Amino acid sequence: MSSMAEVQRESFQKRIQRINAGGPNTMREAQLATYSDTHGRSGTRRGATKAQQAALRKLQGKKKKSQDGRIAGAIVALMVGGASFLAGRAVAYRLNEPGGILTQELAGVPVALFGDLAIAAVLAFVLTQVFGFSTRLSRGAVVAGFAAMMVAESHLVRAYPDLFTALFSESYVTSALATPIALL
Repeated sequence: MSSMAEVQRESFQKRIQRINAGGPNTMREAQLATYSDTHGRSGTRRGATKAQQAALRKLQGKKKKSQDGRIAGAIVALMVGGASFLAGRAVAYRLNEPGGILTQELAGVPVALFGDLAIAAVLAFVLTQVFGFSTRLSRGAVVAGFAAMMVAESHLVRAYPDLFTALFSESYVTSALATPIALL
C-alpha cells in the first residue's frame, strides 16, 4: 500500500503530463463562462447595457415591448378582476339557494358570510394565472377591477336590472333596488 505522499506525487505527475500534452484548460487559457453567457434569456445577456441589448434586438429583429401593449394588458386585467368578482358572486348566489353548499355552517360561522368573496378571489387568482398576468401593473389592475366591482355592483344593478335578473334572480334585483346606496 502506498503512502499519501506517493499518491499525491503520482497525481501531480499525471497532471503535468496532461498539461504538456495540451488540450482545454491546460495552457493558461481558462474557458469559463457564466450561465447567462451560454443560456441567455430570449437572446439577451444579463449584465449587458441597454445599448447592447438594443443592438442585439436590432440584429435579431425584435422590438421592445411597447407601452401601448402594457396599457392594453392592464385594461384587460382590470376587466378580468371585475368579471371574476361578478362571476364569484353569481356562483355563490346559486350555491346559497336552499339546500346549497353555502347554507351550511363551518365552525359555527355561516359559510355565506365569506363564501362569495372566497369564490371570487379564487376565480380571480385562477384567471390571473391563465391569462399570464405576471407584472405588478397587471396584477394590480386585477385587484383594482375586483375592488371597483365590489363598489360599483349596486350601481350596475340599478343601471342594468335585466342583466342582473339573468345572472341572479328577480328577488335579488328587487332587494338590491330597494336597498339605498350608501355614499360614504
